[in-house]
Amino acid sequence: MFSNIKVILTLLTLCLFSKIQAQTNVKDTLFIKYDKRYLIKKTHPYKHYTYYSFKEDVNSEDIFYLIEKRLNQKVRIKNYINLKKLLNSKEIRKGIKGKKVYDDWELAEYFNKKTVFLVKKDSIIELEPNYVIE
Repeated sequence: MFSNIKVILTLLTLCLFSKIQAQTNVKDTLFIKYDKRYLIKKTHPYKHYTYYSFKEDVNSEDIFYLIEKRLNQKVRIKNYINLKKLLNSKEIRKGIKGKKVYDDWELAEYFNKKTVFLVKKDSIIELEPNYVIE
């Protein structure tokens, strides 16, 4: 009887642990309206994928950028993040007060915690954050 209770307790513990772990993997969804004042659309010269980099970046090598994954047509989103406010937020610019550049590492940390979509006119583009370590 004691072994049956042990088995039940072990199963309950495993169920609770897996449920908690599954909840921590859920990402917030972020909708960004395309703004050419802050984003530059580019195509990779060899791999031919489309990506977006930030104009005011600390490095000209595009260490952090957002890769275009999937295009969904005819989607209307009314609630999206103001890119200017986001890029000037404390989350992105922490540790670099007074500078007019973004911190690539902070951008990567912020966007890796989100599922990111770019809103362009009547279409929505899923983006994948990419951080290149040299």
